[in-house]
Amino acid sequence: MFSVGDVIEFWSIEAGKPKYHLCISLDGHYLFVNSPKTKTYPGDMVVSCNEFPFIKPTASGQSIISCTLVMQKTDAELNASRAKKIGTARKELLSQLIKFVMNCPVLTPDERDAIIGAAGDWA
Repeated sequence: MFSVGDVIEFWSIEAGKPKYHLCISLDGHYLFVNSPKTKTYPGDMVVSCNEFPFIKPTASGQSIISCTLVMQKTDAELNASRAKKIGTARKELLSQLIKFVMNCPVLTPDERDAIIGAAGDWA
């Protein structure tokens, strides 16, 4: 339904509210795009809000891509959650994401493999 690199807004069952998600595969794999919290976790890739100019910038000027939860959504689930594309990330950002994931010591091998397997060919 969506393409790799698309940033999608949809109701997140995991968060219980509308959230932004980065599509990382043609098989419907997504990562959360969040506002940074007071405590950043090692599995969070911190990026400039300039990477997502179609999302209202945070006060800190930063966003995070949360790499510790890879979600897979079917087209039916996306339709039910009123998913809509709000923009597209730069290809360079996904390349940076793959490098981050490869070097992130807190990701499990399964988490790392899921992201690299989904996004690696695109980056």
